[in-house]
Amino acid sequence: MVQLDLDRRSPSRRHGPTANTFSPLREDGDVLPLGFTILFLWLFGITSFVENGALFASFVVFAGYGVAVAPFSYLLSFLFAKHTSAQILSLVLNFFTGLLLMLTSYILNLIENTKDVNESLMWIYRLFPGFCLGHGLFEICTNSVISRQLQTEVKLLEWDIAGKDALFLYILAPTYFILTLLIDSLAHSPLAASWRHLDPAVERIDVQDDPDVAEEAKRVEDGHSTEDVVRLEKLRKVYRTPEGAPKVAVQSLSFGLALGECFAFLGTNGAGKTSTLSMLTGAILPSAGRAFLGGFDIVQEQRKVRRLLGYCPQHDALLDRLTVREHLELFGRIKGISRQELRRLCDQMMQDLSLSPHVDKLSMTLSGGNKRKLSLAIALMGSPPLVLLDEPSTGVDPAARRLMWHVISSVSTLRRESTVILTTHNMEEAEALCSRIGIMVGGRLRCFGSNQRLKARFGQGYQLEVRLHAPEAKDFLQKHQLPSLLDAVEVKRACAALGQPGRASLIHEGCEEGFLVFEALAREGCISASIFAQWWLFEDRANRLSCFLEQHFPGTAQLERHEHNFRFRLPQRCPLGEVFRVLEESRNELHLDEYGVCQASLEQIFNDFAALQEEETGPVQGLFRDGRSLQDRSGSVEMSVV
Repeated sequence: MVQLDLDRRSPSRRHGPTANTFSPLREDGDVLPLGFTILFLWLFGITSFVENGALFASFVVFAGYGVAVAPFSYLLSFLFAKHTSAQILSLVLNFFTGLLLMLTSYILNLIENTKDVNESLMWIYRLFPGFCLGHGLFEICTNSVISRQLQTEVKLLEWDIAGKDALFLYILAPTYFILTLLIDSLAHSPLAASWRHLDPAVERIDVQDDPDVAEEAKRVEDGHSTEDVVRLEKLRKVYRTPEGAPKVAVQSLSFGLALGECFAFLGTNGAGKTSTLSMLTGAILPSAGRAFLGGFDIVQEQRKVRRLLGYCPQHDALLDRLTVREHLELFGRIKGISRQELRRLCDQMMQDLSLSPHVDKLSMTLSGGNKRKLSLAIALMGSPPLVLLDEPSTGVDPAARRLMWHVISSVSTLRRESTVILTTHNMEEAEALCSRIGIMVGGRLRCFGSNQRLKARFGQGYQLEVRLHAPEAKDFLQKHQLPSLLDAVEVKRACAALGQPGRASLIHEGCEEGFLVFEALAREGCISASIFAQWWLFEDRANRLSCFLEQHFPGTAQLERHEHNFRFRLPQRCPLGEVFRVLEESRNELHLDEYGVCQASLEQIFNDFAALQEEETGPVQGLFRDGRSLQDRSGSVEMSVV
């Protein structure tokens, strides 16, 4: 089964204008402009391009230009990194090579001493389709006028008139097309891989990996993953940057996935997920390391690897003028599905993803959610051994997302037909679908294992979520005679008078404990006595809660506080029954509105790791600015977002 053409996999893969721009057979690309041009020449009666066979000669030259300029422009696109720059500069270059070279040739031909030079340069000029078009039309026009004035018959497509230009156009078309394919193939071939040493060298510092990550890397290194569908061995990618300092996008990535697994690749933007998928699909070559898909090397055996892939890119790569059914039938045929099975599989896939009502709609008219479903359907057609899904449910409504989850889980963990690698920012999606999860930070795999394994290791036991009851300030105000309005100085005096002068230091920007008072002082310049009293009493309750938990469960740490809500990490091996008993007995004393005990969610664990991404700024990823790793900095695997 062959997956779609590499140029279709991702818009970022193409350097030049979009693939549809260069197809000379598109009805709205070259055929319609050509038809209208010839029609208008005939309707307006432009005799120099109509009479004496000039209309047919013009048609031949225009058609030759259409088929030659497409591969020529695509060939130019390899010189650019952005498709917008390629489109603009290719258009400008085609225009000026057609106009300036033609004027240069005309002027040189007028001067007796430069005629011979011009004849020699004409062979170079004709390498540009724009020149062949302009010069061919010029020869047709002038010779048609001369023929009409002298009342003689001239064959405008003769060799010495427009024949050379027309012939060159039809020779250049397949030549540039073959060169384009050749360059594209060489750029992603084993030959290009041999140039890895040209990638910018970055100093490598050995960093101690998480034990699970190290164990998986050792399993791969020892050869125990040879039967896995996916096997990565110290895969690495380094990019050059305009600033000069190389960027390590992926480094030392090693893991294996068996058939039927669904693996979640998590990480913030820039963590290296898409670069990894791009290397697996062959869109970019690795700087070092190796990877095997279905036992085939992704560099040395790219053609065999592509037969195993189904890919849903981050941005929809659909053909605007094809319907939903035509998309599925097209890519089903590319994957080698027989005609007898093709229609049944298309109908089944459309039914599973609720695309049946849109079967005959053009893809350009579909909503964003339906385009994502169609991209997923294309990737899953024929149940390829390996399916790569780059944020497949982005922009999809909850009901459609559930459908997509059901289809993905059916081909992977339920029927074990495919191995799925999934990137997502939706933690619920990762928990619902994936048997194993890996989180990348700064190009390094920081954790690896099942959802429950990650919670057990990095969740550090149970978490307690508490909501405190808001206090009443009436009795407090009657007991303590406070001014009706307090400015910043009077707030400090009140804190000192109440026996805790240090509490005034909490009143500053960014401090959750003193935010209520700080906001009022910043806005009004003073606060009412009732607001101060509510703040004071609530801080008393918050301190009492913290002391109570520390007394009964030593090692409790506060992770988060927002208004009346608190989140604590309880010490490991804390008896769950004892937690509920102690809290329930002291519920009224502690003024608890509600409380709950749970494991750390995957989202909380991901946020803890994501908070480290901004630290990944050095040339060697995976270290803090002070050079220490996560384990060195924390002293253990315990992390906190405080």
